[in-house]
Parts: sequence; structure tokens; C-alpha cells
Amino acid sequence: MGIKNYSQKEIFGMELDVKFNLLITLTQKLRSYDKHLIDTVSFYDNKMSSIVYDYYPFEVEIRDNNLYFFIITNRSEKKMLFSSSLNTDFDKLCDSLIKCITTDVKKQIPKKFLKAKGFYNE
Repeated sequence: MGIKNYSQKEIFGMELDVKFNLLITLTQKLRSYDKHLIDTVSFYDNKMSSIVYDYYPFEVEIRDNNLYFFIITNRSEKKMLFSSSLNTDFDKLCDSLIKCITTDVKKQIPKKFLKAKGFYNE
């Protein structure tokens, strides 16, 4: 038995599987925190997208061994609000991302909108 030589396609496929599984796990953690926090999630390449608080479209991207969180502004521009190395403990990474969403993103949404949707608690 020798060491198996993987083709570039197999290596690339494994990387995508790992990234996809991380994004699935992240989605589950976001939903377990608050099932209404994010809407339907789409996955493609090494990214996931959805809408947070029924207001901001967002995208999570994994590249260069880092996870990036962007909101999409009304001018269709991506604004990065969070990034972390994937070498970070994944539970801590998820907790930090949830904190970013529930504080930094929430601050940028009009209180009137949050109140109407039931997301605003004083």
C-alpha cells in the first residue's frame, strides 16, 4: 500500500466539500441562535448568501483559509463587516459572527423597521 496521488480535480473537490460543510454548519449555528435571524440560504462555489433581519442581503465567503462576512448595501456594493481565519476555533468564530450580526449589522438597520418586524428589543 502506497500513498495515493490525488488529481487536481480531487483536491479541488475535497476543498469545496470542506468549505460547503463549514457553510452548512455555520447556517445551522445561525439558525439555532435565532431561527428568524436569516432567511432562505443559497450556496454556490465557496459562498453562501441570504438576508439578515429581513433587511440586508449578505454573503459569507471562504477563501485563502479565511471566512469573510459582507452585507450588500442598497447600491449593490459589498461591505465587509467581519473576517476570521479558519484556524480559529469554529465555535468561537461562529459566536463572533453572530455578535457581529446582532450588533454591527443591527445598528445599521432603521429601528422603525426592526420594531415592525419584531426584531427590536430595548
